[in-house]
Amino acid sequence: MSEVQPDNPYDEDDEPELYTAWTEGAEAAHTDEDIGPVEDLYDDPDVAYAFLKGYTEASRA
Repeated sequence: MSEVQPDNPYDEDDEPELYTAWTEGAEAAHTDEDIGPVEDLYDDPDVAYAFLKGYTEASRA
């Protein structure tokens, strides 16, 4: 079964932190690892949001 990854909405050159957080979130959606509170992973709330967005979109794919 192949995993379909949704497209990352963030530009890797213009928003590298958001791009990376989204990608990490999308990858975390396919693991059994306990990620804990996202607020503890990222200091910037926009970066935490990008992680959650990637996690959510990948979970739905």
